[in-house]
Amino acid sequence: QKPASSWCGAAAVRQRRKGPGFAVGDKVVTVSEPHVQGIVRFVGETEFATGEWVGVELDTMNGKNNGCVNGIQYFSCRLGYGQPAW
Repeated sequence: QKPASSWCGAAAVRQRRKGPGFAVGDKVVTVSEPHVQGIVRFVGETEFATGEWVGVELDTMNGKNNGCVNGIQYFSCRLGYGQPAW
């Protein structure tokens, strides 16, 4: 897996409103340590992996990206606050 990039060029933002068990705007807590609260910003299929993924904007800087993965902007947040989850 390539490292997530903070630069996305002119890639289109891709976002769906609902998915299995999660919807954009839901408040969530990560299951891995440290447990961090966040808000679901993306639910849908991605280019980086198969299946349906959830993108979370974390409340603290414990994330991996800014909502951009491999040049595609799935949602927007501050760098280090975005976290993909499956």
